[in-house]
Amino acid sequence: MKRANTGGWCHVACAEWTPETGFKNHKLMEPVTGINKIASSRRLVPCAYCPDGAGGVPVGCSMPGCAHTFHVLCARKAGLMLCHSDLNKAMIFCQIHMQPEHDQVRDELLRAKRQK
Repeated sequence: MKRANTGGWCHVACAEWTPETGFKNHKLMEPVTGINKIASSRRLVPCAYCPDGAGGVPVGCSMPGCAHTFHVLCARKAGLMLCHSDLNKAMIFCQIHMQPEHDQVRDELLRAKRQK
């Protein structure tokens, strides 16, 4: 857990894999920033792996058009694919989009180059 700039605490994995969040100091991995950018309605989104809701903010599969959502720690525990793109963007792929038939599209997303 790391201190957030809002005064609370955040799991390191959640700070790294939630799109709105990050670290002010990447070397020390603290404080966590961007928590105030997360829409409060995201807390109401269900997690595919903990139907009772373990708290926290679910994130979505990184495959465009996919509606699967999960907590970062639930995704990690379930063995989902957590990776970084060539642009160092954190991405998570659901059980369906981890399968070999999605390799080409997933690889294109991971190898995307910065738009000029």
